[in-house]
Amino acid sequence: NDFSLILMSLAKPGLHVKVGDQVGQFDPQMQQQRLDDYKDTVVQTQNNVKRMIANLAAIREGHDQTVRTAKASWDKALLDLQTAPVRSAIDAEKYKLSAEQNDATYKQLLDEASLVIEQQQAQIRVQQLNLDQSAIELKRAEVNVQRMTIKSPMDGIVVMQSIVRNGEFGQIREG
Repeated sequence: NDFSLILMSLAKPGLHVKVGDQVGQFDPQMQQQRLDDYKDTVVQTQNNVKRMIANLAAIREGHDQTVRTAKASWDKALLDLQTAPVRSAIDAEKYKLSAEQNDATYKQLLDEASLVIEQQQAQIRVQQLNLDQSAIELKRAEVNVQRMTIKSPMDGIVVMQSIVRNGEFGQIREG
């Protein structure tokens, strides 16, 4: 449906034309709509890439803050553990378990940091590839709009070739 061709104008046979003169025009409406859609897609994808890059910085900072919080909790647990000799055995064991748990959490968050960044960068790369594809489609749509106008390749006289339509010979007509 996007590529239906309706001949809107056609040069008359016998007309003298020069290089580049228009000899035919197909209805460009469908191709122009495709072009507009691809322009919108390119702009939207560009905005998505920018948004994802900004989100990456926010996610990275959020994760760094979580790591800093985990480090502070671990440091606090280590300090609490140092008071174990003057605490009861149960409290000392609680502080020991808390220190181990906070240590494990901190190390896990440090390990996840690179994965979080890689995940976001991969998503940005996917959007950039989508942007590249949209740009290619945009160029194709621009070319298709230009192809809706047929221009004379040389100086000369317009000659119409007969075609077979419904089993009979005839001339190309507008419409």
